[in-house]
Amino acid sequence: MDTETFVWSRLRVSGTPPEPRFGHTLDVSESDIIMFGGWSYKSGNRALNEATGEACSYFMSLNTETMSWNPGKYYRGPPSNRYGHSTTAIGPHLLIFGGWEYSKAQNEVIVLRDCSTVTNTERDKEKKANEAKIV
Repeated sequence: MDTETFVWSRLRVSGTPPEPRFGHTLDVSESDIIMFGGWSYKSGNRALNEATGEACSYFMSLNTETMSWNPGKYYRGPPSNRYGHSTTAIGPHLLIFGGWEYSKAQNEVIVLRDCSTVTNTERDKEKKANEAKIV
């Protein structure tokens, strides 16, 4: 919404957005909006809901600087998909607690580290550039 004219407009985004879902969470982490979990039309079929390669349909981020959807990257396997959970972003990290995995209640705490689409190298370059400007 344009706060000067009070007119809504549709955002133009690139990338493939997540499937329609409910029971998911969205958290702001640096310049990203991180989506995790939720129940979609594929959720009841475990074979269609499994993570493949290095990405999964239930962990995605919207980079607000480029307005692009990106699959969340993970190493050592992703946490199981869940809905009805809670999440909190602390810096570039996402903490996930509880929720439901199909019909089984979960009570574990999961930490996804460095969920930002900005790499550490890019952050270091930006930090050094800002330090040089301060002098």
